[in-house]
Amino acid sequence: MFGFGAVNSRLVVRDIFLDGNTFRESHSVHKKPFVSDLAAGIALQFRNVMLTWTQILRTKEFRGQENEHSFGAIALSFSSPFDIRDIIKRDN
Repeated sequence: MFGFGAVNSRLVVRDIFLDGNTFRESHSVHKKPFVSDLAAGIALQFRNVMLTWTQILRTKEFRGQENEHSFGAIALSFSSPFDIRDIIKRDN
């Protein structure tokens, strides 16, 4: 079991969900040009199976937005070990 965290920021040039339709007039809001995320989570691993839970807190994305946006994700992943030398041998 291990925990992890991340912080990132990005410049938003175009967001069709906030800016509206690209080709004709439609509803839009005044978006904020910079958005940041704070993420934290835990992962449990047993052999080649990993279960991960991540919670993300995103800063406000447009003027008038009442609260920050918080959402989570659960992922189940499988891995299998491989040796690159086996792939190279197969190609020759």
